Amino acid sequence: AGDSAGAALALATAISLASGGSDESCDTPRLATVLAVYPLADAAGHGPFGRRRREAFPLNAPLIRWFTQLYAPCEEQQRDWRLSLLEAQPDELSRLPPVAIVLASDDPVRDEGLALSKAISAAGVEVECEEFSMKHGTFGAKWGAGPRASMSFASAFLQRIMFKQQ
Repeated sequence: AGDSAGAALALATAISLASGGSDESCDTPRLATVLAVYPLADAAGHGPFGRRRREAFPLNAPLIRWFTQLYAPCEEQQRDWRLSLLEAQPDELSRLPPVAIVLASDDPVRDEGLALSKAISAAGVEVECEEFSMKHGTFGAKWGAGPRASMSFASAFLQRIMFKQQ
């Protein structure tokens, strides 16, 4: 599980683990599911989602770019599918376990999260994507109906997947 850039890292990790990881000599664990909360799916920021990022506050295009450059200073790194999951090929996305995606209605990365959900589904992976009336960063907050509903959605998804595995 992860939120924002952490959601992208959780998804990329799940794909890498399903691919055998980096060391073929050991048994690599497989994840049962991934919970991605408002995933950043276009780290380079060059996709069709720029307008929403430019108009957002306080998390906006310059701030997202600054955060991204802290761990991926080169554009080539930012376009790597492990940081920009919208660049992943369908065969890479098809390695994912079932995925839940939580979107916030007031979020500069909402549209790319929705596009990622569609790409994962098109790759044949079970994905549940729900949008909640809340801001980026408020997932699971105790105040407000949207944040509380987002936590209920995530909990129900995880329980369904985890108990199905037993």
